[in-house]
Amino acid sequence: SEINTQWHDGPASISADGNTMYFSSESFQENEFVKDKANKLKQGQVYIYKATKKDGKWGNVIPVSFNSRDFSVSNPSLSMDGKTLYFASNMPGSMGGNDIWKVSVNADNSFGTPENLGAKVNTEGQESFPFITDDNILFFSSNGKQGFGGYDIFKMDVNKGTEAMNVGEPVNTSKDDFAFTYNASKKVGFFSSNRDGVDNIYKADPVCNVQALVRVKDAKTGKVIEGATVM
Repeated sequence: SEINTQWHDGPASISADGNTMYFSSESFQENEFVKDKANKLKQGQVYIYKATKKDGKWGNVIPVSFNSRDFSVSNPSLSMDGKTLYFASNMPGSMGGNDIWKVSVNADNSFGTPENLGAKVNTEGQESFPFITDDNILFFSSNGKQGFGGYDIFKMDVNKGTEAMNVGEPVNTSKDDFAFTYNASKKVGFFSSNRDGVDNIYKADPVCNVQALVRVKDAKTGKVIEGATVM
């Protein structure tokens, strides 16, 4: 009850030492932050909160400093070193609806200035559900990038700053596929999808990596296209 409310709560992200949690909440407690001018809870607006664990119990729940009553911030994912928090928001500076953002977590537990991840990740559509792996591979969902339909799951190597790549079938379908998480040591992922008509959780087992030499030709002229990128 220290964390959960009568509204929507989650997703959550826990630090490597297990003692700090960031989570989303539609409206949390009756305080000034989540009340509108009529002094009522603002349902539908989403905020990120931080909680700490002491003696095996979660408490000390506080809103992060970059929350605002003017926009939502949600779906936090904390990097392995605890220094970067990824999240989704429609805050000013977004390219479309919700974008993927990041913010530095300072040594004194303060936060830096949120930074939009830019066009390699975000579009004029909707991007959400970021998840950062232990080796800094960012997974997220988008309905604005070329894919199989609805929300698709993409990944990007944060260290290299490469373009986001569609993870392909069978994870992605013509329906909404989202909220992908990946355990690098176990090499297994979990994600949500409404491919069967309702939201269910699915497991993605590892597959063998296959390398191929590919020759790309113009469909009309038959001429080889040099420097083509194939996914």
